[in-house]
Amino acid sequence: MSTSTRKEIIRLLKEDEEFRYMVAGLIGIEEVLRRLDGIERAEAP
Repeated sequence: MSTSTRKEIIRLLKEDEEFRYMVAGLIGIEEVLRRLDGIERAEAP
């Protein structure tokens, strides 16, 4: 991936809310958050 493409993606993530949510959905942010919650609960005394 070219540097200009990466810069454009970063710009879009910062400035375009719809794009940001679309990317979050594609990477499965909900699943990531669930797993983090599970880790946090497992580490709690």
